[in-house]
Amino acid sequence: KYEIHINKTGFSTGYKSYYKNNHELVIEIKDTKIAQTKNLPLKGLNITLDAGHGGKELGAVGCLGNYEKDINLQIALKLKKNLENAGANVFMTRTEDKDVSLNDRVEFSKKHNSDIFLSIHNDSLGNGSKITNPTGSTGYVYYPQASELAQDILSELNKKTGLKNNGVNEASFAVVRNTESLSVLLEVGYMISPKDIENLTNEEFQETTAKAIFNGMEKYINDNK
Repeated sequence: KYEIHINKTGFSTGYKSYYKNNHELVIEIKDTKIAQTKNLPLKGLNITLDAGHGGKELGAVGCLGNYEKDINLQIALKLKKNLENAGANVFMTRTEDKDVSLNDRVEFSKKHNSDIFLSIHNDSLGNGSKITNPTGSTGYVYYPQASELAQDILSELNKKTGLKNNGVNEASFAVVRNTESLSVLLEVGYMISPKDIENLTNEEFQETTAKAIFNGMEKYINDNK
């Protein structure tokens, strides 16, 4: 096992590694150029938004019969507008109700040289869960480099929407193992919570949620200039 420590020389949003030939392993660190204005820190950044599930993949089914895939997309589309108004280049893995494989989502992000990849979901309870009265937002990352971004998003969500901040967890989800960008999977709320689903299906609340996620991204960039 080899550990390589590379001194940070700029604002990095990921890396990629590959074999150049049978003897050379190349590690490319992405040095992203970010806007120098505090008011538009996201300007020029490539951001991929991934509305979780879609098509035959319904995601979690809410206590009112709502499908997670629909709410994920509604929030993602609203967030897209916020980001584009701030000068970011936004790419959507889907803009309608269709099937998109996990691998295609990751490859789509790489194709567009994304600086940030955000997968938007809403939670359910797995088998054997001991959580009672589930509510609130949770962030998932695979690499520590994305933890601060996830924390900033959760903090802003808590401030703007009142959703409980359940913290950031490490998880080996396919979409957050994308090393070429800062990759976060966000569970906004719980589909099976009567309180959460009432909010999540409310368009005004979705707008507030999108703005809070946007603010969290801005905070992260400004704090890391």
